[in-house]
Amino acid sequence: FYEIFSSCVLINRSCLKNKLKYTSKYLDSDISYVDVVLGAFFVAKISAIRDIGYLCEDTFLYCEEQILSKMFADNNFKIAVLNKCSYIHDHKEADTYDGKLKSFVNHQKSKKVYLEKILGCNRFVMLLFSICYGIGYIERFITWKLKKFIITKR
Repeated sequence: FYEIFSSCVLINRSCLKNKLKYTSKYLDSDISYVDVVLGAFFVAKISAIRDIGYLCEDTFLYCEEQILSKMFADNNFKIAVLNKCSYIHDHKEADTYDGKLKSFVNHQKSKKVYLEKILGCNRFVMLLFSICYGIGYIERFITWKLKKFIITKR
């Protein structure tokens, strides 16, 4: 349900914020086993990737970590974070609202693949996802229009 409701700005900020984080005590050791590792850097044995059937070809850039984590878990692999290691992910994010809106749409497309194909969500859940996606899109569009209006009025 996190994946579904996180599409809506108001629900995400009011209800979901900080609800799914691991405690600092849990992450205090060198290695912590987790459900999903989000980020731009991961390491896996090629044999493990081969065992899960390689990467999902229906997504790109978004939800890949959730998909891989689910596929690894379904094949009895453990997922862990190395807490004492770090990396620098030097990339440029979309700096225009049109770019951010396009990123949101692409993220939702990948999220739909994750929910339908990987988790096997039923029609009701997919309808709920579509509603939240629509609300999230409208929230972002209105926010952009308001910001643009306020800036031009100054």
